[in-house]
Amino acid sequence: MEKVGFAERVDAFDISTDAIRRARKLYSAPNRAFHELDLEQGMPLKRYGLIGCMGVFSTIIDDEPYMALISNIVSRSAPSAFLITKDTTIQSSEDFIKVTGTSIRNYRSSEKYYHNIEAAGFHLLKQIDMLVSGEYANRIALWQFMKHISKKI
Repeated sequence: MEKVGFAERVDAFDISTDAIRRARKLYSAPNRAFHELDLEQGMPLKRYGLIGCMGVFSTIIDDEPYMALISNIVSRSAPSAFLITKDTTIQSSEDFIKVTGTSIRNYRSSEKYYHNIEAAGFHLLKQIDMLVSGEYANRIALWQFMKHISKKI
């Protein structure tokens, strides 16, 4: 199979029909597939070497589906897989649910957010602060799956 960019195959998922339509129009390539999918309902039964979640976790309001998604990511991660996350968290011990128009976000406490991903077996390799303002922190992070360090979450 010929590589497209750095990967032999790219599967992209989004709950938004418009986002998938735009991605297909802008980034179509032979080994790229774009799927409309609610990740709270699960992920395809494949293993991935790289999983990116850009603003995904803060859109999952309730803790049960949030933890289920982390578990799904673990079960879909190849050995030593990488995970890239980009989310806004809050610098307090309590989560903060923010409603803006029709948008609802759960800004989880930074401590809880990082603990849950680490407890699932990912090791934080690099974190970049994109914007830290008052209580909010928007960060992008690179993690590596280290199955042997997975703990009960």
